[in-house]
Amino acid sequence: YTVWFLSPSQPMTAFLQREETRRLLDGKPVITLIGCRNMWLGAQEKMKSLLKQNGAKLIGNIVKIDACNSAASFITTPAWMLTGDKRYFRSLPSAGIAEEELADAARFGAKLRDTLLNQQPLDETLFQNMGAVTVNEKLIFSERAAGRSFFVWGRLLMAAGRISPLLRRALLCFYIVFLLAMILVVLPVSVILKKLLHPLLKGRLKKLADYYAQPSGR
Repeated sequence: YTVWFLSPSQPMTAFLQREETRRLLDGKPVITLIGCRNMWLGAQEKMKSLLKQNGAKLIGNIVKIDACNSAASFITTPAWMLTGDKRYFRSLPSAGIAEEELADAARFGAKLRDTLLNQQPLDETLFQNMGAVTVNEKLIFSERAAGRSFFVWGRLLMAAGRISPLLRRALLCFYIVFLLAMILVVLPVSVILKKLLHPLLKGRLKKLADYYAQPSGR
């Protein structure tokens, strides 16, 4: 699935809330494959809850993120979305997941194939020690803060829409400006603060990273 506003995309969420889906997934092992820009931790937590509601067992997770860094993707991702060209800005790295990263996913398919052919059990050990996920410890607290922000603003926008579509549009415009200001001003400051506090938070960050990496592990 893809990540929309730090949550599983709405089509996937809707699929997992159908009664037919529960009948399909109940008691079944499930592997999640995520393609996103760089933040997926909160989305996967929501996915775990949805899978549990359907009686499914999560046995593996594979994550592929954009190749370019966060600063560059802030420019290249919107350009790709609006033009369809991953290299719209030739001086910047290509937007999206790198071709070699997509090709790398084949080894997980091969491992799954061999496990099935050899009639070995499908459990949490399937992709362990294969580098299926990489948890960026620097983004853990930023993603948590952004997730809370999206939730609050989402509730406000829905409430405004019930009052007046015009009010919702005005609030949405304000939110876009607010979001851009957060990215350009607040995030750089938070990066500096996290670097200063990293020695104090190192142990907690490692525990969180190990947790989010499950079941495939780091």
